[in-house]
Amino acid sequence: PDFAPGSVPQKPSQGALTGALGAVLPGARACLGPDDPVSRATVVFSSNGSVQSVAVSGGAAGKPSEGCIKSALGKAKLQPFAESTYTTTVTVRH
Repeated sequence: PDFAPGSVPQKPSQGALTGALGAVLPGARACLGPDDPVSRATVVFSSNGSVQSVAVSGGAAGKPSEGCIKSALGKAKLQPFAESTYTTTVTVRH
């Protein structure tokens, strides 16, 4: 989408990312059991603020919990920003 110059930030702020991911992280953590190893998720946001993709690595990769983590983190939402995408990583542990 095209935004008027200066009407949206170039990229999301750290506070916005922390808030958006913090809101959905409990759901992602619930996908893991107490003995499951730590996993990492790479979350790519589109400029409209929605999650474009989630890639999981570490303990949950290739296991049923991977889909659960992707679904939970996929619900994160940011305010629109100017760059076409923004990628961040998050650690998921029980």
